[in-house]
Amino acid sequence: MAVPLAGNPVRASDVSEATAKRVQKTAPETVTSSTTVQNDNHFAFALPVGLWRIELFLHVFGAASTGDIRTRWTNTGTMTARGRSVIGPAATITDVRDGNTNASAPATQFSDEVVCGCDATTRGVVHEDLEVEVTVAGTLTLQWAQGTSNATATTMDTDSRAYITHLEDFA
Repeated sequence: MAVPLAGNPVRASDVSEATAKRVQKTAPETVTSSTTVQNDNHFAFALPVGLWRIELFLHVFGAASTGDIRTRWTNTGTMTARGRSVIGPAATITDVRDGNTNASAPATQFSDEVVCGCDATTRGVVHEDLEVEVTVAGTLTLQWAQGTSNATATTMDTDSRAYITHLEDFA
């Protein structure tokens, strides 16, 4: 990749490969009466060696004040979470529109589980932002379940999406 001189614009020819990708959930997915995390059907990303940012927007709904959503990550290869932030409605919330949010402290392990709330009438949004250093290529997979086991399904809707960005070109 050619590096432009200071003050010169970056041209398409200066970029040697695509550095970002968007993944859309193509079908709703539900979990009922379970707090055991399972692999998501759409959010599994094959990552080559490098530094990556995964930004995820999960649109979820389920029983008000119970059910909720629990997330964590699993991976193959050799990957290190260099930072993870999760922002979403507080667990056990009855109305996601009340502005009550739960922001987790940055997680240092992929296996750290975070629970955010959802309700039956308004789709809540959970925003995950993850920076991953990959030293041996593998697959990074979102896992999720209900925060509290409930007979009313927790559903992740098709508005859910992820953006995967290769960061080494920006270092």
